[in-house]
Amino acid sequence: TTGGGGAPPPRPTVINCYGGAPFLSEADWWAAWKRWMFAQSLELASGRAARPAELLGPISRAKYPALTADEEALSRPLSALALAAFDAVLVHVMMAAAGGAHLRTWQPLRAEMCGALNAKKNARTAQILASPLYADADAIFVQEVAGAFVHALRTSPLGREFDVRLASTADGKRDQNSAILLRRSRFNLSTLVERTAELHAVLAQSGGAVPVEPGDVLVVTVDEAARPAGAGAAGAPAAASDDALTAFRVGCKRRLLKANDETLAHLPADERKRKLGEMFDEAADEYRRCARKLAD
Repeated sequence: TTGGGGAPPPRPTVINCYGGAPFLSEADWWAAWKRWMFAQSLELASGRAARPAELLGPISRAKYPALTADEEALSRPLSALALAAFDAVLVHVMMAAAGGAHLRTWQPLRAEMCGALNAKKNARTAQILASPLYADADAIFVQEVAGAFVHALRTSPLGREFDVRLASTADGKRDQNSAILLRRSRFNLSTLVERTAELHAVLAQSGGAVPVEPGDVLVVTVDEAARPAGAGAAGAPAAASDDALTAFRVGCKRRLLKANDETLAHLPADERKRKLGEMFDEAADEYRRCARKLAD
């Protein structure tokens, strides 16, 4: 997941990159946690400010019918209580482990790890996207990105070369969205049309539950920019999407670009090879079908 440098400060806990004053005791941590949850106002990516406690969403009986009306009404404070208990257990373990031997070392170690793996993640990601590795890419797909990171890309030198698009269904609360970068010199951006809603309609008609959250999928059509004479045909639309686009049918005169975030790393090598082969075979079959249709 790629976040943004302007993201709100994380809550005081063991499992994130909290950068406030070190906790000298469990009581010290508890005071910091309560200030963060109930007193501190956070500036959100939307521009508004809110306390973390105000951002806790209710647990709906419509989604969990086993809940009573009282449990639904109390779900927000109960969520805060459960989160406090979870964080308290972790802090206690770190403070008390090995008889307190790690009391002075675990927080500096966490800060060192965050500096190496998290604090520079956005800058490093943008650096990779701007590197020679992607120099010949006209469309770049990025997934599970925060709105703040998209803003950083748009205002970076990369944003002068690429148009950075989020879906209109992007979820600012979950803030893990799919995006696409389209090279400005290659595409006629005035022809860009978002088609995400059409794909969601196809998925809704398929029957059964589809595990696609708002912001997971981005589908657009866009024409290529006009090329000089002899450089090839212009005007072939492209479609871009996340992992559910196989349900969205495009005409044979359209070029389909698909980005799939299915994780294959956990599979044995033979299974990974088989799945990748199936993907390429499917694409080849589609091209052959289109070629026959155009020939007819």
